[in-house]
Amino acid sequence: MPVIEFEFPDPLTLVKLANQPNSVRIQPLYLRKPDAVLPKLAELKYRAMNNFDLGAVLEIEKELFPDPWNLAQFKEELAGVPKTRSYFVAELAATQKVVGFAGLFCPGGGADADIQTISVSAQYQGNGIGQGLLDLLISVAIERNAPAVFLEVRAENEQARALYAKNGFTQISVRKNYYQNLQPRSKRSDAIIMQKTLGAAHE
Repeated sequence: MPVIEFEFPDPLTLVKLANQPNSVRIQPLYLRKPDAVLPKLAELKYRAMNNFDLGAVLEIEKELFPDPWNLAQFKEELAGVPKTRSYFVAELAATQKVVGFAGLFCPGGGADADIQTISVSAQYQGNGIGQGLLDLLISVAIERNAPAVFLEVRAENEQARALYAKNGFTQISVRKNYYQNLQPRSKRSDAIIMQKTLGAAHE
């Protein structure tokens, strides 16, 4: 499918815009033409997550994961914003429907950053939303002078692993039988630990 390109602000400007209370419309760097799922990609925007988003966030969490985070866990994460956490949502501008979200732990002070989650509702996957959310998290890590970003991903999640590899993440370790699976009696999934070095970005 063809790639549709849009103008896109530099990473630091994007982060500042996304954290404004009334975020302006931010268009993705690139998005693939959807398969009759997202009719107007130009109306997708990213902004900072708030407590009013948690109902939609929990629905996506339950849709995607056999061991979803609960409301208390998300509230605890948001309590750390902006000191040690940064959380964003992707939404359809016309309807304010949240279709994805992402979170980063990044305390600053030269400490590494850790991607807590990048989640896109199954119906909207394949539209570049995960890439847009990942761009935001990496931008925050760079702004806070993190030397590296780490993440964990299910071994069988080939789509996510390919996205991370394309963005400079490399596998550094494996946690055996780390994730619970949807089927109660099925074998637990391994977690692939990946790292992206950001040192060159600060030179």
